[in-house]
Amino acid sequence: MSLGVWAARFHWPNVALSFASVCFELFFPVVLFVPRLAPPFLLGGVCMHLGIYFTMKAPFFEMVAVFLVWVPFEKLFRDDPGTKPSAAP
Repeated sequence: MSLGVWAARFHWPNVALSFASVCFELFFPVVLFVPRLAPPFLLGGVCMHLGIYFTMKAPFFEMVAVFLVWVPFEKLFRDDPGTKPSAAP
């Protein structure tokens, strides 16, 4: 039995996950104004799309790759973690 067929037997968890998915998608633009929320939204988006892939076998890894836009690579790969990246002149 596939994961999607197994999960379809449980009505209320599916309703809750559907509601959470819609809320996540509606509030995602908040990340543009509150950048501190980017890490939890990034993790939530990757988990949501991986969950859709595992339950429905919908192959859209491009959507997971789009979340790389939100990863702060300049903070992850700087030499001295105590300094801020310098601005361009």
